[in-house]
Amino acid sequence: MSDKDQNGGQEEVKKGSPMKKIIIIFLGLIILSGGGYFGFNYFIKGKEKKETKTVQAKPRPKETINLSLDPFIANLRDEEKTGKRYLKISMVLEIVKDKKINQLIQKDMPKIKDSILLLLTSLEYNDINTLEGKLSLKKEIIKRVNNILNGDFIKDIYFIEFVVQ
Repeated sequence: MSDKDQNGGQEEVKKGSPMKKIIIIFLGLIILSGGGYFGFNYFIKGKEKKETKTVQAKPRPKETINLSLDPFIANLRDEEKTGKRYLKISMVLEIVKDKKINQLIQKDMPKIKDSILLLLTSLEYNDINTLEGKLSLKKEIIKRVNNILNGDFIKDIYFIEFVVQ
């Protein structure tokens, strides 16, 4: 009988071993699937939520109108002070649409034109013959006009004509 008890006990141990393996595999799968679910929600859905938040955070652009300025003709500054180079420039100001700003611009138009003309006559040919120079000129004009208007009313400037002779 002791032989049977030993054999019977071994059979029970053998039967228990595959069951333990199945339970361990099953628990491992549950842990892996939980980790996969967490990873998907954190990394994939988290990015989608961040993207939708940034899209929603952008403010709506204000309506703008365009105001054409008369052409400017200015002598460019040079080392020889001969005044051989001239600049003819026509531009359009992109302005935030507002009833008050139209009146303010009309009232301050002499100051705006004076500021732009002083800027243009202080330039040399080398300051504006490159793309970077033209973009820098745009930024400076926007800055000066917005300072005169005491606000951020000028959104952009478009050069319609830009001739250097």
